[in-house]
Amino acid sequence: MNSEQLTELTHQLYELDLKAIKYVCEIDGNKSVSEIDELVKILDDFFKLKLEIKTILIEFNYIEIKDELARKVLQKINTNQQFEADKYLTIVTGDKDYETNNFQLDELISDSEISDLASDLFYSWFCGEQYVRNLYSIGSMILGVTIPDILRSICDETRKCLALEQYKAVYSLCRTMLETCMRDVGIKKGTIKLRGDDHHFYNEYPPKRLFDCVSQPKGELNKKIKRLYYEISSFIHGIKTVDYKTAENTYFETLKIISKLYESIEE
Repeated sequence: MNSEQLTELTHQLYELDLKAIKYVCEIDGNKSVSEIDELVKILDDFFKLKLEIKTILIEFNYIEIKDELARKVLQKINTNQQFEADKYLTIVTGDKDYETNNFQLDELISDSEISDLASDLFYSWFCGEQYVRNLYSIGSMILGVTIPDILRSICDETRKCLALEQYKAVYSLCRTMLETCMRDVGIKKGTIKLRGDDHHFYNEYPPKRLFDCVSQPKGELNKKIKRLYYEISSFIHGIKTVDYKTAENTYFETLKIISKLYESIEE
């Protein structure tokens, strides 16, 4: 499926929506059963085509659509906005799920179709065996202290992203791990005082101050934290890209610094 074919489908959907609107506007109390059946068929065609488009979009993380109408239709589908035909479907079927567009994939697509999509979209580039091999290579985070649940959750997600070879996600999450750790260590050391909400916290403790709150200014650990933090930030700010080796090295370096920071609490 290319952008031109997808554009054609969106135009067909748009025309069906207009056709449904026109049909409803022309309905009066004298419409025959066959004419009402025709409206139901229009709405059914609309629903099936909308589902087809929604399923096609699973294949794309980005698609360039030149046609303005097609873009608007696709954006409407993506953001679960209602078409007029959706409202008529709610009335005709009495099903509130039509109104909310809260459809479950397994209720609309067969297991075999989902299996085919999984083969095309996931197993074509990755497999469970490789995931396990990567986890084996990555290992675990070993610390001598208890860390907060939020940091444990972030570390777990980062490890899984690395095993799934999502390197850019790993890089971004490493900074989140580091910031979460510094905040916790600073609180435990008493060098950070929590006042107000997160907005106030980041105003009072920007990165430069945070570094010095958790490590000796100009000390070796302080230098390592700054070097790592600014290196990661260069990617987050769109200055550099990330490959496997960079992501892996950054992950392990982040774990080392986190370990050192928690060890420093006892010093």
